[in-house]
Amino acid sequence: MTDLQTELLDKRRTLLDRKSEIRAELKTIDADVSAIERVLRMMNPDALALEPPRRGRRKTADGLFADGELTTGTLTALRDLGKPSTSADCAAVLAANKNLPEDDHRMVEITNRVSSTLNELTKKGRVRRVGNGDGRTVLWEIAR
Repeated sequence: MTDLQTELLDKRRTLLDRKSEIRAELKTIDADVSAIERVLRMMNPDALALEPPRRGRRKTADGLFADGELTTGTLTALRDLGKPSTSADCAAVLAANKNLPEDDHRMVEITNRVSSTLNELTKKGRVRRVGNGDGRTVLWEIAR
C-alpha cells in the first residue's frame, strides 16, 4: 500500500470517527431540547406556540414528487406490477416514470419514501403485507 493510500485511509477513519461523535452529540442535543420543551409546556402550554416550527433535514428526493403523486404512483406501480412486490420494485417503476436512470443517487431515498407510503397505506387499509421476499424484504399488494 502506498503512503498516499495509507494517509487517505487514516483521514477517512478520522472523519468517520468525527461523524460518529457529531451524531452522538446531536442525539444529546435533541434530548435536551425535548426536555426543555416538556418543561416549558408544563409551565405554560402556549409557550411554544409563538416559536416557529423546527425545520427537519431536507431530503434529497424532495421536489421530485408533487402532493399526492407519491401515493398515487405507488398504488399505480403495485397495480401495474400485477404481483406482490417490494418497495424497491415500486420505486423502480416510479423512477422510470420520472425518466430517472436505475442508478440515480436518489433511488435509496425514493425507495425509503415508497416504503413509508406503503406503511401509511396499510394503516388506511389500501394495501397489505403479504409476506417476505428473500427473508428481509416485505412484499406488498393492493388490499382487496
